[in-house]
Amino acid sequence: MMRRAVVEQIMMLLMIFVFLVTLFFLIIDYSSVAKVQNQLDMLTREGSRLISLGKGEDKVANMVNLLKTNYYKSVTTDDISCIEDSTLTTNKVLFTVTAPFHSRFDAIGESGDVNIVSTSVAYNEWSSSEVNCTIILQKEGAI
Repeated sequence: MMRRAVVEQIMMLLMIFVFLVTLFFLIIDYSSVAKVQNQLDMLTREGSRLISLGKGEDKVANMVNLLKTNYYKSVTTDDISCIEDSTLTTNKVLFTVTAPFHSRFDAIGESGDVNIVSTSVAYNEWSSSEVNCTIILQKEGAI
């Protein structure tokens, strides 16, 4: 009778240990996604500010390359798509950055793959038209 209670206690402790380890990895993955989201927010704010001041796509690409992590490939001017709509006189710049993220823990997204999107709006000081810019970051090789 005593042995059965000891076995049950060991099984309960193992289940608690597995639960805590799983929770630990979930917290690590969600904090990684939050870090990438924070970085993309910073990139969109800076990108919308540069475009609103009339800077070119080469300046934006240089800024993105200086601020991004090594997880993503370098951005060129071909990767930046800016469309200026002169029929809309809303004086705003919409800047969107999309980045794929792969988690090693499948609880986030389908098989660990998620797309993180960040958008920022700035007052267009350069012209009265609406400018819509997008960048899609690409992963640097298989990690």
